[in-house]
Amino acid sequence: MGFPDGLFEAFTERYAKELARINTRYLTAMAERIGEIGRLKRVDFHRLERLRAYGSDFEAMKRELAALTGRTERAIQALIEAAAVESYGEMERLSEMTGRPLIPYAENAALQATADAIARQTAGTFRNLSNTSAIGYTVHNSTGAIVFRGAGEAYRDAVDRAIHEVTMGLTDPAAAIRQTLKDLADSGLRTVSYESGRTRRLDSVVRMNVLDGMRDVYQGIQDEYGARIGADGVELSAHGTCAPDHLPYQGRQFSLKAFDELQSSLDRPFGMWNCRHAWHQIILGVSRPAYTSEEMADLRRLSTERICFEGKEMTRYEAAQLQRRIETGVRAAKDRANIAAAAGDDVWRRAEQLRINQLTAKYQELSEAAGLPTQRERMSVAGFRPVSAAVKTPKLNIPPSVYTKSLEHPNDTQEILPGLTLSTVRNKLVGSTTINGIEIKDVAEHFLARTTERVIPLDGAIEALTNPLYINPVAEDEKGKSQRFIGNRVTMNINPETGRIITGWLTGSRTRKKYGRKQHENN
Repeated sequence: MGFPDGLFEAFTERYAKELARINTRYLTAMAERIGEIGRLKRVDFHRLERLRAYGSDFEAMKRELAALTGRTERAIQALIEAAAVESYGEMERLSEMTGRPLIPYAENAALQATADAIARQTAGTFRNLSNTSAIGYTVHNSTGAIVFRGAGEAYRDAVDRAIHEVTMGLTDPAAAIRQTLKDLADSGLRTVSYESGRTRRLDSVVRMNVLDGMRDVYQGIQDEYGARIGADGVELSAHGTCAPDHLPYQGRQFSLKAFDELQSSLDRPFGMWNCRHAWHQIILGVSRPAYTSEEMADLRRLSTERICFEGKEMTRYEAAQLQRRIETGVRAAKDRANIAAAAGDDVWRRAEQLRINQLTAKYQELSEAAGLPTQRERMSVAGFRPVSAAVKTPKLNIPPSVYTKSLEHPNDTQEILPGLTLSTVRNKLVGSTTINGIEIKDVAEHFLARTTERVIPLDGAIEALTNPLYINPVAEDEKGKSQRFIGNRVTMNINPETGRIITGWLTGSRTRKKYGRKQHENN
């Protein structure tokens, strides 16, 4: 039992996806208009002027946002009521232990009114945040400074700039407007505080707003009714991949005084700044701990066990945070690819596809190294369609937040060959023999797809099997046996008993350097 974070996470994920779909449709419409402008000539000035009429796209977005706001307000009220019912239910069960029974929630009109007031206040704040006059994008202005532009204003500015480039006679208006479109894609819909001028992503602000409302009602009931029934302590919730500053305390029971002192001593108190923990009232010495010592040991191991990824040591918590950053990076690249496709900018689109391929391969490698589950649904973007990656694309400027160094690879400029099919890859691999005598008899569909999409170069895969830098000892888990072949460009996992290629990924630069050095020393 405890804070209904499952309901909360489902709500925020659903809202973020719906908001992203609206944003994608709006920016795609803008990019299509700009693409059309780029295909015109200066002599078509009368047609250029007609393309300034962006109002219909903006009105369509406002209608969609209004509909989403209405649905979300109802969902917020349901979430806060669920938090109230859950919290009060815990108090009812605890009251039976103290002999001070509480009236049922359905009969507690005062509590229902309080929960309803918090729900309406939270929904009202959300409604203000979603007002189309307060949302827009951050872009670079003519001096290079980052500024906020309302959604309609950002659209008008982008179209006006594209028209300007055409009337000036530039040969590639699409390339000239590319930075503006990148700014819009990377910004996401944001809300602005007119008092401070600060902007934040709308989905992030809504998440914080709703979480605060749910916590207010949940913890408020715990504190008020806990005092009424004589509760003298609290128990903190616990979860895996916990942040280091909260790890020593999660899952433990505290007296009320000790918990207040703990909260005052922490730089980041429990329940603040994106903390996932909650606490509920208990009777010290009577309430049984929610977690056994074995469960707590497992959670601590999940949070503190160190893994090595590309020569860098990190905890599983740090690896999970890196997973989230890579997922964000993939979604951003897919947003940019969608806009590039709508604008008809094929060079930009293929460059973003290469970025997506690299990040996706890195995500799989990290997840396997850390033993963390993958959540590929977090990387989905409505309307995205993959294409062949860029031909001789220059090194990509991937932000440090997604572990730039691990994405550097000497084959970034490798030519992408047309006509590489699943059967071609299968025929090249099946029947071949590894350097240690394993005959390849089958290839996982996942690996075939990654090879034909050019995430993994086929010649690099063959090289890993026949001339690897290093071969790991055979490992075994619940899925069966596997052996890892670390090649100069590609790393492969194979089942040595069945001869099946399980998976593969691009060899990281640090791994290549490490085992390349070992091979040189052995020679």
